Formats: sequence, C-alpha cells, structure tokens
Amino acid sequence: MKKLLIVLVAFSLWQCQKDKPADPRPVDFGQEIELAKGQSVMVSHKNPTMDLMIESAEIGESRCPSDVVCVWAGFAKADLKVSGEGETANVSLCLGQCEAKYKLADTTYVQLGGTEFGLILKEINPFPTSTNGSDPKTAVVEVFIK
Repeated sequence: MKKLLIVLVAFSLWQCQKDKPADPRPVDFGQEIELAKGQSVMVSHKNPTMDLMIESAEIGESRCPSDVVCVWAGFAKADLKVSGEGETANVSLCLGQCEAKYKLADTTYVQLGGTEFGLILKEINPFPTSTNGSDPKTAVVEVFIK
C-alpha cells in the first residue's frame, strides 16, 4: 500500500510540471512581425550570426477610442527585448502623442555586436473603441539592418 501511495504522489507531482515554452516562431528580416505580450520571434538572416530574438515585454495603450471625442490623441507603446550577437537591448517604441524620451517615436536603432538594427512600430492592434478597451493587444513591428 505504501508503494502505491508513493507512486501516486510521484505521478501527481510529475503531472504538475510546467509545460516547456514554445520555441519562438521564425520570421525573416523585412517582414512585419505581430507580437502579443510575452511572445517572441527569431528573425532569421542569411548570416546566422546576425539572427535576432525579439520578445514583447509590454504593450501599453492610452489612445483615444475611435468612437469617443477626447482632448488629446494619446499614445500606444511597445517595450521589446532584442537579443543577438551575444548582446541584449531593451527598446521602447511609441505611436501617437509620445513623451519626449522617444526620439523617433515609432523607430529606434539598436547596436548589437558590430551591427546596427532598426525596428519600426507599425501599429498596435486593435485600435481602441469604447467597447474593446480590455481586449488583448498586439504590436506589429518591422526589423531591418541599417
């Protein structure tokens, strides 16, 4: 009876294991990439040493809903973690009435290793309305080599 109990406890602990996170999906440079919070992609290059891993850390939304009249347009932002060539950089991209800290609001450049990569925030979806404010957001980003 003790052996059966030990086997049952061991089996139930084994079943409680967390699932291994899915491998990031592969995409090519120049493609638009759509990322939800916590998702990642591997941006492939002909030269494998120039591959990039991009992870969406945070997607923020404060734009004026399309069916509401507001005193300011607001902004949407995406915080990304970009890794490649043995280095990692955190970047913030913004659309709309962005704060002064965003130099080129929707575009940023990241130096990783000896290569400069560019990222453009194309859009944050869905655009807010008065009824979809709590819907999950996705960021659409394009990556290129400068």
